[in-house]
Amino acid sequence: MIRFIVLSLSLITANLNAECIPENTNYKDIGNGTIFDEKTSLTWMKCAYGMTWENSMCIGQSKRMEWQKAILAANYFNNYEGFAGKKNWRLPTLKELESITEKRCFQPAINQSKFPNTVSTGFWTITEDSTSKYHAMIVFFLHGESYLSNKQAEWFVRLVRD
Repeated sequence: MIRFIVLSLSLITANLNAECIPENTNYKDIGNGTIFDEKTSLTWMKCAYGMTWENSMCIGQSKRMEWQKAILAANYFNNYEGFAGKKNWRLPTLKELESITEKRCFQPAINQSKFPNTVSTGFWTITEDSTSKYHAMIVFFLHGESYLSNKQAEWFVRLVRD
């Protein structure tokens, strides 16, 4: 009996650590640090905000920020820098950000070959709580679930464009 439990736990642990085989195969790598999702017609930055796309890798540190600062950062980014020749990047809606989660994957729950070096924590959405002006939705990439968060909490940002 004890051997069975140990073996079962070993198999579960091995399964969690095994390379994830993502379900979403609708991604087209544009080659400029962006991914086009053919199912949703959205273009995503491969790297989280604060990182740079160099030599086919996300380099640097992603930045945590409060919700309002995330919106301002996207606006600043568009007004001054842009990315991949575009200046219409924004925070995704809850539905949009949930669309890139991979429920088969864990820690992070995302396709790492398309979105490399994604941290296994929360990312802001533009979706606000309908009952409180102090909260907005995040997607937690540890397991791909969504939660309400106080807007003054600091989470990461991944920008998208239509």
